[in-house]
Amino acid sequence: MLYEVKNSIFVNHKKSLGVGLALALLVFGFFNKELIIGFLKKENSGVQLAKVTLVKNEVRKKKTASLNWNSAGVDDSIHRGDSVSTGNASTALVQFNNGEKLTMDQNTLIVFDQQADTPEFVTGNIKLSVNGSMKIKINNEIVTINGKNADIQVFKDSKSSKQKIVLLKGESKVSTNKNSVNLEPNKVIDSKEVTLNPSEFQAVVAEEKLQETILVAQEKAQTAALAEQALPSQIAAVQPEVPKVYNYKLYDFYKKASLEGLEFTVNKAFVEKPNGQFEIFSTSLLQYKSQIEISGDKPTMAQFIITDSVRPIGYVIELSQTPVFSEETTRYFWARSKFKYPFEKTGTYYLRYRKVLADQHLTSYSPAEKFNISQNINLKLSEIKKQKRKELRLIAAQRKTEAERLLALKKAEPAIKLTDVPRKPAALQDAQSVLRLTPEKALRNLKFASSYVEANVTQGYLASNRQLENNRGYSQSYNLGFDIAHWNYNQGIKAQVSKSMVSSSSANSVLLAELDYMYRSLVTARFADGGQIQVAGIVGYEFYQNSGNTSDFVNSYSMFKLGLGASLPLFSFWNAELDAMYGIGTSKATSLQVNARLSYYLQQNLSLGLGFKARKYDFVLLDQKNMESFAETYTSLRYHY
Repeated sequence: MLYEVKNSIFVNHKKSLGVGLALALLVFGFFNKELIIGFLKKENSGVQLAKVTLVKNEVRKKKTASLNWNSAGVDDSIHRGDSVSTGNASTALVQFNNGEKLTMDQNTLIVFDQQADTPEFVTGNIKLSVNGSMKIKINNEIVTINGKNADIQVFKDSKSSKQKIVLLKGESKVSTNKNSVNLEPNKVIDSKEVTLNPSEFQAVVAEEKLQETILVAQEKAQTAALAEQALPSQIAAVQPEVPKVYNYKLYDFYKKASLEGLEFTVNKAFVEKPNGQFEIFSTSLLQYKSQIEISGDKPTMAQFIITDSVRPIGYVIELSQTPVFSEETTRYFWARSKFKYPFEKTGTYYLRYRKVLADQHLTSYSPAEKFNISQNINLKLSEIKKQKRKELRLIAAQRKTEAERLLALKKAEPAIKLTDVPRKPAALQDAQSVLRLTPEKALRNLKFASSYVEANVTQGYLASNRQLENNRGYSQSYNLGFDIAHWNYNQGIKAQVSKSMVSSSSANSVLLAELDYMYRSLVTARFADGGQIQVAGIVGYEFYQNSGNTSDFVNSYSMFKLGLGASLPLFSFWNAELDAMYGIGTSKATSLQVNARLSYYLQQNLSLGLGFKARKYDFVLLDQKNMESFAETYTSLRYHY
C-alpha cells in the first residue's frame, strides 16, 4: 500500500514537471521568435560554397527547400542546393571559397549541387576566372578545369542549343573521367568533346549530321506536298498578309567608299521602315592591347581580336575620337575576327561594331570601347636626335653645293693679273671654311629618362644633438643599397632600400626604406642634349630604423614626403640629377632631404654614378626639440631598360 502511494506521488510529480517545462519553452519561444527562426535558418542553410560579390540589375537566388526566388545582394552566401539566376541586361559575380570567380551574363541559371561543392551550368553564358583548379558540372558531367591566369567562357548556343567552351585568355586544360582537352585561345569547342571519350564524341557528331540531313529532307518533302495539294479556290481566298518583319541589311545602312568594299560611309538614303529592325547583338568579347604607343613618325599597327558566340560573315567597325560617333570624325571599315588598324595620332579613341550575319543581316551596335593612344617617350627622344642629325646633314649639303657653285663661277671668269703676289680667291677661301664641318657627336645619354635598376655602396655619417651634448663622436657606417624606378608613360614608381653593413659603432645599424610615386614632364631646354630635361613631382613614404640600443639616436620613425626632382643630360655622356624632399611625421616631426648625383654613361644602357645625399630629421621629445642628421656619399652602378 505504501509503495502504491509513493509511486502515485512520483508519477504526479513527473507530470507536473513535464507540464512546467513545456510552458517554459512556450514562453521562451514567444519572446525569442527571431532568435529561433535565425537558428533554424542557419542550421538548414547547408555548407557555404561561395558568396555574391557583384550584383547588377535583376539577380535572384533560391534556397534548396524553397519554391520562391528572392532578390540577391552583395555578400549573400551561397550554400549547397542553392540556385542563382540573372534577368535581362543583368550580371552577377560569384566568388568561391578558394578564390576562383564565376561571372554570370544575362539570362543565366546556375544550380549548386546538394551533395558536392560543384556548381552546375544549366543555361545562358558564364565566364570562369581560374588560377588553379575548380570543378563545374556541364551536361550532367563533372568537369575539372585547371588554369593559369585563365578566363574560360561557357555558353549555350542559341541556334544549336549546344553548350560550348572557349578560352579567352591564359592557359587551361579541361578534363573528365572520360577525356582531357587542352584549350586553345579563341577556339570554340563543343562541351561533349570533354564529357565524352573521342569515339563516343565522333559517333554523336555523325548522328547529329545524319539527323540534320533527314530533317532537311523531311521539310522539303512537306513543302512540296503542301504546294501540290493547294487548290485554286484556296489560293484565291488567301487573306491579306500581315507585313513581315524586315531585317536591315549591310548596304541598307552603309555605302561602299572604295572599290575593294573595305571602307564604308553611312548611306544618306537610309530610311527606317515601320516593320524594320536590326538583329539582336549576341554575346562577344573585344580584346586589344591595353597600352598602345606610337613610335616616331610611322603609324603603329594595333591588333584587335573579337571572340564571338556566333560565326558572322564579318564586322563593320566604327572608330572615332568622339563618344557620339559623328560622321565627320568616324571611320567605317570592314573587318574579320582578327584585324589591325594603323594609328598615326595620339589621343582618346572610341570603337564599336556591328555584326554582319547570314544574308547580310545587320545587328545592333556593340557596347563602345574606350582606349588611349600615347607617345613612347624614349623613342620620342631618339627621334628628336635623328631629326637634328638630318637637319645638320641638310645644312651641310646646302653649304657644300653653294661653295662648289661659287668656285665654278670663279674658275669660269677671265684671269686678270693685278699683281705678282699670288692671292687665293675670297670665294674659295669661304668655300674651304664652309666645308670644315664639326663631326656629329655620339650621344650615349639618350636613356636618361628611362626605367632603371641600381646597386649602390655608400659611406654614411650619423649625428644628433644628444650625441654632441654627450661629447661622443658621430657614427660612421658603410651601407649597401638597391634602387628600382619604373616609368609607364608620364607616371612612375621608385623603391629604395639601404642597410648598414659595417659601422664604427656596433650600437648603430641603420635600415632605410622608401617608396615614391612620380609624375614627370619633359621641358624644352636648348642647352640640354636632345633639347629636353625631365622634371618630376614626387610623393613618397619613408621608413627609418636604427636597431642599436644607444640613447644618442632615435630608434625608428616613418613619414610622408613631398618633393621635386630634375634630370639634365649634358655633354653627350653625362647626366646630372637633383632631388629635394620635405617630410611630415607624427608628433610634429619633419625632415628635409637633398640628393645630388652625376652619372657617366659607359654604354647607352649602363651608367656609373657619384653622389651626395643629406637628410635632416627634427622631432619633439619630452617637449624638447631634437635634431638628427644622416649624410651619405655614394657610388652606384645603374642599368637602364
